Amino acid sequence: MRILFVMPKVGAWATHGIHRSPNQLYAHWAAYIRERGYSDLAVIDGRACETPMDELVAQVKEKNPDIVVIGEQIHGYGGYGVLRHFRDAAVRIKEILPKIKIIFGGLWYSARPVETLEENPAVDFVVMGEEESFGDLIEAIDKKRPFKDIGGVTSRIDGKIVMGPHKPLMT
Repeated sequence: MRILFVMPKVGAWATHGIHRSPNQLYAHWAAYIRERGYSDLAVIDGRACETPMDELVAQVKEKNPDIVVIGEQIHGYGGYGVLRHFRDAAVRIKEILPKIKIIFGGLWYSARPVETLEENPAVDFVVMGEEESFGDLIEAIDKKRPFKDIGGVTSRIDGKIVMGPHKPLMT
């Protein structure tokens, strides 16, 4: 299963000049699922490479992944201002690869998972939990398991939005 982490060129106000730090959410999630045996991972960092949307979408199409992950932890990406760029990337990617699974994650989406799926029909899942929830979702997609019971994940299932159970903090 090919998993692609996509960071669009966001152009947010909080760039403080040239800002090319890695997306922390992607680093955490990728490291976690690698430990669970998923190794066909890649990233397109449109922000660091200043990649225009058309080129970013062409790169995604060329890689032809099974799953695209979009999101961030808001620490260095300009807060609320990035949401439009993430939505636009999801819509454009789904247009060219309609069977792809798109996952949103990060603080903004965790706070409003149901509303996120209502407002973004191109998105299939919102991960509200940490990397454990992401790992459980990747495994469910890979092994074709039901999504409704994945803790910390809200899914679009048969046209309905279903919030999985709360996932308690690790002890």
